[in-house]
Amino acid sequence: MRAYLEVTSDNRTIFQNSGLLLGANTVALGLRLLQTLLLAAALGVDEYGALTLIITFTLVLFELLASRSWETVIKFMTKYLAQGDQAKVTGVVKLGYVVDAVAGAVVFSLIIISAELAAQILIGDPAAASLFRISALSVLFMVPLGTSSALLRVADRFDWLALQSAGLALLRLAAIGIALVLDEGILGVVAALVLTSALDGLSMLYLSMRVSRNVSVARLISAPLGVLRMDIRDLIRFALPTNVSGIFRLVQRRADILIIGFLLGPREVGFYKIARAIVDMLGFAVLPLYVTSYPEFARLWHQGQLRRLRKIALQMTAIASAISIAGFVAIVVLGELIIRITVGDDYLPSQSVMRWLALGAAIAGATVVGQPLLLAMGKATQALVAIGAAALVQVAILVVLLPELGIVGAGIAYSASYLVWSSVMVLSVKPLFRGEDYEPVLG
Repeated sequence: MRAYLEVTSDNRTIFQNSGLLLGANTVALGLRLLQTLLLAAALGVDEYGALTLIITFTLVLFELLASRSWETVIKFMTKYLAQGDQAKVTGVVKLGYVVDAVAGAVVFSLIIISAELAAQILIGDPAAASLFRISALSVLFMVPLGTSSALLRVADRFDWLALQSAGLALLRLAAIGIALVLDEGILGVVAALVLTSALDGLSMLYLSMRVSRNVSVARLISAPLGVLRMDIRDLIRFALPTNVSGIFRLVQRRADILIIGFLLGPREVGFYKIARAIVDMLGFAVLPLYVTSYPEFARLWHQGQLRRLRKIALQMTAIASAISIAGFVAIVVLGELIIRITVGDDYLPSQSVMRWLALGAAIAGATVVGQPLLLAMGKATQALVAIGAAALVQVAILVVLLPELGIVGAGIAYSASYLVWSSVMVLSVKPLFRGEDYEPVLG
């Protein structure tokens, strides 16, 4: 185990980039935790639960229908860069933006149309429809995020990603604080979130344009998409399962909140969301490994360097596992104290589900490099099977246990889903450990 935890020339780049994102994530985590504290204290359990449902509904529809462009763009950008084909590099980036723009427009329209129904079903108050419609504006500003982040990752500008992440978290906290000071309630908070979403999308677009030429992207607006004609089948073959995988991952991460809201009401959502917010601290230390490893994994795979690839993958897994285990123990031991300090005694019912959520988060953290490894290997279908099975198991357990056990049932379902995911993922990456290096075919 100790050998896998050592920093070597093979993993130094990933560690350096991960360190930048870890620093930014640490700052952003503290700011988000303070944001949660402010909102929970100012709004109370019921209104905080209602706000959570409004935000989650918007994100669910966006992630349900919006493409996961960044995964496809990174995969094919690294391929075309290895081949030295500048026209295709530019073409696939433009395609990413076009697809995202169309999807964003569709999602925005759907939220506007379904706002009254969502307000009635989730909150029990049709008058809240206006809040759903205001929240829908954030979808339009999230359009450039996927492809822009792909450009920055391929360009190795993780320092810019880190600064943008931390800066946005600070601005969002400030905007929410102003809304609460002005006593604008949920309406003010939703408006603040829309404003910061605009800053998020526009800043990412600006940064991506700054680095575009460094990764052979030129004259994006006038670039012809026809250069991808011969590759369209490969693009679809990769993008389709990754997008379906994204839908299943969406179910795994967010459907529980909507189901709890539908069956148990906003108050239980408030308790559950606080538990999720605290447990999500487990992920902040390992998520940078996911973000920074995918471009490097894809490069090594396309270069035929399988020995280096599996060595780095094992090192990343060992590090992520150690961090996740330590985080799980901390949540189990200090969970009640954390709740009291952060959001107060009113939220102590959150403790009942926190340990189950922490177990699931630890499993997810230990296998965090599984998804980028499968995608780098071109195993998008296997990634789909893994996340699909996990999501279906989670929903099935939710439906069975939620009426009987309340939010504890949701925690059990959460842990079970990540256990299924990790099991299928391990089986899917086994061929990597039997392969040998090869000379890639260029052109």
